[in-house]
Amino acid sequence: MRVMMPDSKHLYLLGSLTLTLLVAFALVRGATDTVTVNVSVASQTLIDVTPNSVSWSNVAPGSTGSVVRNVSIENVGSNNITTIYAYTTYPASNPFGTGASSNYDAGNFLLIQNNATESGFFFANRVEYNDTNTWNLRYLKLPSGADAVGRFRIGHNEYFWALVGSGDSLQELCSNGTIYIGTEPHNYTNLGDIDLTDNSITWTHSVDPATTDGVLIDNTLTTPAELADYAIYIDDGCEFVALFKWANPSGNPWNADDKSNTDQQPLFLNTADPLAPGETLPIDLVVKVPYGVAAGSVTSGTLTILAE
Repeated sequence: MRVMMPDSKHLYLLGSLTLTLLVAFALVRGATDTVTVNVSVASQTLIDVTPNSVSWSNVAPGSTGSVVRNVSIENVGSNNITTIYAYTTYPASNPFGTGASSNYDAGNFLLIQNNATESGFFFANRVEYNDTNTWNLRYLKLPSGADAVGRFRIGHNEYFWALVGSGDSLQELCSNGTIYIGTEPHNYTNLGDIDLTDNSITWTHSVDPATTDGVLIDNTLTTPAELADYAIYIDDGCEFVALFKWANPSGNPWNADDKSNTDQQPLFLNTADPLAPGETLPIDLVVKVPYGVAAGSVTSGTLTILAE
């Protein structure tokens, strides 16, 4: 039986054909191409404040709660943030002397610190009302023509104040006037400064009082030191005053004739090194519960953060 063997020429051709097919197959499996991806990000200013709730329990009158340090303001938007303000809620009327814990607002007890700069703890806008109970303190020496009397309450310390308005109508009674502030704190062991006929600041509106709800002035007094870094908001109707720090005096709910140059400031202000998208600002919170707060759960308050 004869077996036909391919000659060397046929073997070469067969081998060449096989090699060519393998190379072509390899090139097909390794083929690549590219797709260009384009994305345009919308301009949005967004923040995320966490946690969304903080609590303090069984804080004694005239004392300070523990510091909460796990609060963060994260820039989750697409724009740089150069300015951050803080606002807190406050009671709609004077709660002292009512005997009801629900008449107090927890937001009015809250102090805030920018942790990044350790700027110190300040109320954003603590409100103090014209207080009948303070009027009834027979030992106070009041200025002639006093229209409102109250106390700046900061935990263990209280500083008496009195307003003498010089406006031209009841609605605008305190559009101009003078505020007198005690220099030494009052508490249950110390009488403090009860002479409210000195240590005063006088103000006048620089705009039409009818277009604003109050005036914001720098505290130019060197004493008491605990109040020295606050601006003071004075309601045009002499109904209340506020220790003012982190809030925007020209924004909702405040509509002030802003005459503060140094004492009022944002919680964060940095145009050279803004809070970039994805960056976080840590803040610290604490509460100071003044004397004379009724026992029980006070009405929940709200801290609002405004970023621009």
